[in-house]
Amino acid sequence: MIYDKPGATRKEWVLPFSAPVADLSQAAITTDDLTLRFEAVKTGAMQSGTLNLRLPSLLSLNDNSLVVNMAVNVLAAKAHCAIQVPNPQIDLPPIDATELASSEAKKPYPVSVNLLCLNTKKASINVEGANDPQIPSIFKNVAPDNPASGVGIEMLYNSSVLFPGRPMEIILPQQQNGFALPLAVRYAKTNEKITKGNVKAQITLRINYL
Repeated sequence: MIYDKPGATRKEWVLPFSAPVADLSQAAITTDDLTLRFEAVKTGAMQSGTLNLRLPSLLSLNDNSLVVNMAVNVLAAKAHCAIQVPNPQIDLPPIDATELASSEAKKPYPVSVNLLCLNTKKASINVEGANDPQIPSIFKNVAPDNPASGVGIEMLYNSSVLFPGRPMEIILPQQQNGFALPLAVRYAKTNEKITKGNVKAQITLRINYL
């Protein structure tokens, strides 16, 4: 309860409380001088549904000249996730053709992507984009100027290669605040002959949640 009458000292109380009216103001106190502030406290995992809260005689004066009753319906927040990408464009260093042609796994480069979830039980990540028909995990080189051949880009989640159309489960933290996704990208060799040039791939991230 907040008492904030013009010209008087502002006061706040946590319910339940009792305060002499004479100590607040010699003038008449009206409902315009009083404000209620409610703070929702999360005590555990939130579930969908409605909470009916009824507080009879929430506020009353001793002579019953003022009695306030209240009824509130509290609805749990629906599941929600949002992707935060500080730098949508990732620039990779050049790679030597000999290194690209080798059978060894190419060096992964981290991608800065954060996920912010609220009241979410399950979530998964999927990737979309123009990919190589023979090696679906490799996204095509779509560089408009002087494109290299025989090379594309792969994206990894927690060191596992992502494939379009194959969602991968996201392990959600206990405290559902913003957290970094363990994503990375790397060069990948296709079945075409390797030639020098520029490399560019476009990958869309999709988050499914409930």
